[in-house]
Amino acid sequence: MKLDVKQSWIKNFPNRRFQIRLVGSDFEPHQREFHIFALIKQGQIKLRYRERNYIINQGDTILIPAGEIHSYSTPNNSNSTVWFHYIDTVEALNASGHLLLPELETILSSKSHTLSFAEPLFESIEQPLEPCSYRQWLKNLVETVSNLDKEKYILEETEIHSFIEAKQYIQDHLEEPFCLEAISERFSINKWQLSRQFKPIFGVTLFQHIHASRMVLAKELLTQQHSITDVALSLGYSDQSHFTRFFKRFVGISPKKWVQLVENNE
Repeated sequence: MKLDVKQSWIKNFPNRRFQIRLVGSDFEPHQREFHIFALIKQGQIKLRYRERNYIINQGDTILIPAGEIHSYSTPNNSNSTVWFHYIDTVEALNASGHLLLPELETILSSKSHTLSFAEPLFESIEQPLEPCSYRQWLKNLVETVSNLDKEKYILEETEIHSFIEAKQYIQDHLEEPFCLEAISERFSINKWQLSRQFKPIFGVTLFQHIHASRMVLAKELLTQQHSITDVALSLGYSDQSHFTRFFKRFVGISPKKWVQLVENNE
């Protein structure tokens, strides 16, 4: 894997929007716990999604549903700038009347239907999005993409509420051992239902969410200059190697590369 950390950088903007400059970069296959909306601002990237390879060019937009394993790189050591927006799955459900974002078999389908959504999202990237306008943007996006599927799936509000509470409890107790039976009993959710329905709502399975949430916390701790070993042990991983495997799975690069990216943005 190549990543020129001296020239690459990542910058965080309000509302989970990011500008990333990729220089000879190669992100390993990974998955995220949120939907990803991206605009190729400059250059191009190679994207691998569902065992197919795509070239995404300057001016193109893509939408990757939460939980989908993907990887991307910049071809021929070229420079590319990508604007990312991370969409919370629950926000998407609430904005769209609990309409599930469908699975996308090919990136081409989202590429041709999401371009009109890029300008209102990124035109003032340094300014926070107005909540009502963003909610309407999100509703329109989910409905547009849902129209690509023959069937639409809508979840019950009461069901979503219980799962959100369970998810929040897990996030508040990341450093504690996880027990499926205890969580299901605490929130009056059948443990089999908790396992099966978690992914449609949040994009990742229950156990994937635990590790994904730990990685979010891990990135915060790493930016505060905690050592990789200390972060690994504090989050319940047996050693640095065990932690690194999960970090790559949910971030796409190693903890060491992440630290270098952050340091080069300071």
